[in-house]
Amino acid sequence: LTMIRRRTILTAIAVAASNSFHSSAFLVPHKTANFSTQVKLSSDGPFPESEMAGHGPFPDLCVFDLDACFWDQEMYTLSRICDSSNVVMGDLNGRGEGVVGVMSGRSKISLHKGSLIALQSHHDGKFDDMKVCFASSADTPLAEKIGRSALK
Repeated sequence: LTMIRRRTILTAIAVAASNSFHSSAFLVPHKTANFSTQVKLSSDGPFPESEMAGHGPFPDLCVFDLDACFWDQEMYTLSRICDSSNVVMGDLNGRGEGVVGVMSGRSKISLHKGSLIALQSHHDGKFDDMKVCFASSADTPLAEKIGRSALK
């Protein structure tokens, strides 16, 4: 297979896994101790500390699809590589101010609110030792460079 076809196939598998994340079939616990089949939402948000920390029905790996899922843009529609001079600062869900986006020419690449919540919850240890990675279906060299630069 050519390099681009191989990358497209691997990306498609990662995207399929990402889209299946909400499926109960995908939520196989990697630790069985303290396993609970019910997830209760509370005023603490979607991942309350008392219910979720240290256990749960969490996968070993969570794959975020980048374009129009993790953030609001499709990289193939953009034309400029991002750099540190183009960051967009904003509120980090009441945790102060920080980078919430980056400019690619005239287009702003912004995290979806749910993406920020999920990353903050992961950082807080609410998903046990689940790992996080990113996938993209960007299939042109420029789109891939723009996506990678936006992650920095």
